Amino acid sequence: MIWIDRLGFDLHLLTLPQKEILEVRIPFPREVTDERDARSSLTYMAQVAWEVEKNYAPPEFERVKCVQK
Repeated sequence: MIWIDRLGFDLHLLTLPQKEILEVRIPFPREVTDERDARSSLTYMAQVAWEVEKNYAPPEFERVKCVQK
């Protein structure tokens, strides 16, 4: 990672087998306002990438309309 700002971050990527270095810009899902917000967005993006890579789907469950006491 070479740069980060409120809209996203820039990366240098090494391609194989050509061994070229590419500069890539990855936007955040929404504008961030501070360091904590940026960390949260990066964590969210990593989680989504993991779910896509693993073909993860959360288990289905029956939703409860009203909890009785």
